[in-house]
Amino acid sequence: MSNQSTVAFASCALLLVCLTATACASEDRQPGCTPPSDEAHLLEIFRDDPVFTVNPPAARRIDGPRSSTACRVLNREDASSTSVTLTFELTGAYTRDDLTAAYDHDIRGHGWVPISVDTSRPASPAEMHLSYCKVVREMPAYLAVDSVPGNAPDPRSSVSQTSASTQTAADHDARLVVSITAMPARPCPSAGT
Repeated sequence: MSNQSTVAFASCALLLVCLTATACASEDRQPGCTPPSDEAHLLEIFRDDPVFTVNPPAARRIDGPRSSTACRVLNREDASSTSVTLTFELTGAYTRDDLTAAYDHDIRGHGWVPISVDTSRPASPAEMHLSYCKVVREMPAYLAVDSVPGNAPDPRSSVSQTSASTQTAADHDARLVVSITAMPARPCPSAGT
């Protein structure tokens, strides 16, 4: 094969690879989904939020802050959102009071407005959650602070059936997840609603 043929063949192969990569990338996007304008700048603002500098007690940072861009297909029904997430490992799951003590003052001090939680019913460990909203660059942004118990023993089982080593391992799996997510189609509710 001549040098011209080799160059032409290599150029065609490169073009085919580029077109295939573009087609694959577009298949990973949710049809009809539009990311926020200037998404990169919005993610930068989210990452710089002081909530990500809070060091909660009995917590060890294990991941993040990690950014996610919008409109990536996650499964048949869901697409990703513009968000920033930080994860901590806890020695034990937090109660709602623990979350409030660790975060509420700092969060409210930076313009986040709490979204009411129904405290009239007891919350399960999986419901230890604080939620806030504020507008960032004309975009509704939601802040969630969640205590996730991990593989905690079933609270309905008796203590005598659960060994201390199992309880320690389960507590070690507890997580604290802090995330800010852009939600253009969901305006912030009024304070206290």
